[in-house]
Amino acid sequence: MLNDLIHINWEDFHFLRPMFLWLGLPAVAALVIGYIGLREEVKWKKVIAPHLRPYIIKKGNDNLKRRMQVALFLFIGVAIFGLSGPTWGTVEVPGKTLETPVVVLLDLSQSMMATDLQPTRLERAKFKILDLMEANPRARMALVGFSGTAHTVVPLTSDYKIIKSHLEGLSPQMMPFKGTNLEAALIVADTITNVTAAPGTVILFSDDFSDETFDLLQNFSNQGISRVDIFPMNTVSGADVPVPGGSRPMKDKAGMVVYSALQPDVMDKLNSLEMVTVHQLTLDNSDVEFLASTIVENIEFSEEDKKKESKATANEQAVVMQRIRKFRLGRLHHVHSLTFPKDQASA
Repeated sequence: MLNDLIHINWEDFHFLRPMFLWLGLPAVAALVIGYIGLREEVKWKKVIAPHLRPYIIKKGNDNLKRRMQVALFLFIGVAIFGLSGPTWGTVEVPGKTLETPVVVLLDLSQSMMATDLQPTRLERAKFKILDLMEANPRARMALVGFSGTAHTVVPLTSDYKIIKSHLEGLSPQMMPFKGTNLEAALIVADTITNVTAAPGTVILFSDDFSDETFDLLQNFSNQGISRVDIFPMNTVSGADVPVPGGSRPMKDKAGMVVYSALQPDVMDKLNSLEMVTVHQLTLDNSDVEFLASTIVENIEFSEEDKKKESKATANEQAVVMQRIRKFRLGRLHHVHSLTFPKDQASA
């Protein structure tokens, strides 16, 4: 301890409770008032005749009074100084543990009503979401529905029953704009996951994957903010897209039947991205159970671990921040504008 007192690192010197230093102001004021009162007492003594002073003034030592006042002031000053917690040592505090959020993006475009997955692509996606919650990933989960626009159906919640109650009634007919605006959905997901510093998990249920989708998800995954898990809700053989509220096939402006099928080459490209995983649909629950177990294993995130594991340079961090600003701000004018040909078609 003596060695610590001798070798003080003044650069690290600080107060743990600096608000108590304000108590020094009334202490200084009391010292000044006491000093002024002592001087007035001395002046008053000089007014009394010298031969009467021994009978009127009580004997005492003025110097002793001054010393007592100074000693009291020093005692109060040291007490205030100690109460404010002076220190020049640092203690490494363990990083705060946070819970990673999960955001489910559900495609509600008209093509999700195709029947290459029974009973429909949309209903199969709902079944998978229900199975995922049944597997209990133990993370707070949010549900976002998107077509031409994206909307938060259920914000982050640990009560999966709320999500189940809202999931059943979702359909393309309730969406205000047609299309498949995945970009808008990712912006909403990014906003939801920003409630915590922990990286999130974005689970995408959709049937529209193209080269444009690859570019969009590549840009999103390069930020390193959230993982993206994809469940493609269509097949290689594909199916005709039905008209809204009917079963006959939809036709585009040229009179051609709108057909939707999975593109394996695009899915392979998406699966090659570091922060993106493409899951193969299974007839049982093994696909979502595997995802749920992965979420459970990574549900806790330590800020201290992030600092230790991060090897990015200052230039790399600047590039990341530039990408984030570009994604969040530079693309906002597209949120209500993307409408893909498959839903622009008319019967």
